[in-house]
Amino acid sequence: MRTLVKHFLNVYNNLQSQYELSSVAKHPDVIGGLRELFISNFLRNHLPNAVSYSTGEIIDKKDKRSGQIDIILHSSFLPTIKLGSDYGLFLSDTVIGVIEVKSDLTTASWENPSHLKSALDSFTKIRSLHRTEKLEDSEKSFSITHIPCVLFAFKGIKKETLGEKLESYGKYFKCSQDKYMPDIVVVLDKGYSFVRNNNFLYPKTVDDNNIFLAENRKEICLVDFFLYLSRLIEVWYSKPRFSDFNDFFTNLNDNM
Repeated sequence: MRTLVKHFLNVYNNLQSQYELSSVAKHPDVIGGLRELFISNFLRNHLPNAVSYSTGEIIDKKDKRSGQIDIILHSSFLPTIKLGSDYGLFLSDTVIGVIEVKSDLTTASWENPSHLKSALDSFTKIRSLHRTEKLEDSEKSFSITHIPCVLFAFKGIKKETLGEKLESYGKYFKCSQDKYMPDIVVVLDKGYSFVRNNNFLYPKTVDDNNIFLAENRKEICLVDFFLYLSRLIEVWYSKPRFSDFNDFFTNLNDNM
């Protein structure tokens, strides 16, 4: 087994065991603890210092807000508005990506609440935010104009079932997949990942109906996750990023 594959398998087993220990408590604070565990044990140990991680809301130039988001990945070199030690308002053009972390990715009929529905509802709001900055690479033929959305679950449903549920959300709410679909999904206990089939991380398949490229090996699901976030950061910093932040303070009518 390759050295890095073995490393991510060890990380996988460590996250799994810590999740099992935390879940015994059956307390709401467990979710917050898992989020912190996830940040400290994975993000800070694997990603560069050029990225910071916070909980909070994103606001765009039209004063539209995202609602609370579990983890916001944002540039360490651009402005943030901190409202507490780890909570803040983040300008849409400073955000590299977002992660919704679920301890148990529950599902239900779409008229009822579930963790999957809350995540997709959140992604719908995030994807609707105005954004000047975009991630693009002319050589690889991709352009991402929305804020990238990641769904990470410690426990969840079978790969096939989740794929069906993700598609059915758009049909039920009569919206296109580009309005709500996550860019990558990881379900830790089932050991699989879904990566959008859009030429960003892996070459796009010829089957345009294939929304995701799926992997079902427990160590590889974290490798996909690591590679995706690394690629986001690489593309983000591949060119100078500057936004006219004056637009966030002018009269709303001036931006319409």
